[in-house]
Amino acid sequence: MLGYEDHEIEPHVSAFERLIHPDDLARASRVNTSVSRGDTPYEMEFRLRHKNGHYIHVLSRGFPVRREPDGPVVRIVGTHFDLTERKQAEEVRERERGERARTELLGRMVFAQEDERRRIAREMHDQFGEQLTALGLRIRMLKEAAAGRANLSEQIAALEEVAQQLDRDVDHLVWELRPTALDDLGLRAALANYIQDWSVRVQVPAELHTTGLSTERLASEIETTLYRIAQEALNNIAKHARARHVEIILERRTDQVSLIVEDDGVGFDPADMDGERRGFGLLGMQERAALIGATVQIESAPGEGTTIFVRTPTAALPAVSPSPDGLGMAREHA
Repeated sequence: MLGYEDHEIEPHVSAFERLIHPDDLARASRVNTSVSRGDTPYEMEFRLRHKNGHYIHVLSRGFPVRREPDGPVVRIVGTHFDLTERKQAEEVRERERGERARTELLGRMVFAQEDERRRIAREMHDQFGEQLTALGLRIRMLKEAAAGRANLSEQIAALEEVAQQLDRDVDHLVWELRPTALDDLGLRAALANYIQDWSVRVQVPAELHTTGLSTERLASEIETTLYRIAQEALNNIAKHARARHVEIILERRTDQVSLIVEDDGVGFDPADMDGERRGFGLLGMQERAALIGATVQIESAPGEGTTIFVRTPTAALPAVSPSPDGLGMAREHA
């Protein structure tokens, strides 16, 4: 069990003391003293040094032996049982429990963040929307009252342009916080809006192809996760890929949903990713995907573009119906 031959360990307690882990020696000595005095049998765990230098966990059981009923203890008889496999299994279970706890905590944080984004977006829309509407009405009233006064009309026109730009900025900020189409119309509509807006902003043609998403909605967690992963993938393309064209495929089958984002850019070696790409892009996608039991696969090579495959099972999460709230908030894109 410890790798030694019989002649390499003398039959004396001193050999045991040399082999036991220093942190376990005091406890083992107390038990040994107690049993030597004639106390009841013992059972304890400690670590013993293997011949190769590492320590193994041992379960030790034993009892005192006397030659006469009330005589002194002449020896302690017992067994050592190797606990290595059990300890390794416990460590694996502990790591799995820790990973599950981490994933659950991360999931709660991510989806709580989405709920907060949704709340802030709606409050901004309701509050600023009402105030900006009132501001626009007042400016139009001023514009009518200043008709024929060129200098004043120019200033009012400039004020009107500022108000209109502010309205557009608030609308865009609300949309980026939480696209209302994602809540009101579903993943396909929200993604179509985002891809169209992204394509105009970065001047890269992008096409969305969807299959099997015309009937019931996906679970909110799946829709949110796939939307954010697509968003991150497109942001990475804008930053790194130097692509000329992008294809996005969203496909629903009986038991899974697939998201594929493919570009014809410069590509990269997945085994040699730089810190930014790994730390803030692909790692973020993988962590988000793990929250819903999805997998992320990356195929790329220098000069050959990049394809990201995301596959998530649909059986684990129930489908949802379109949300009835958010009236008047849906953003339209030309």
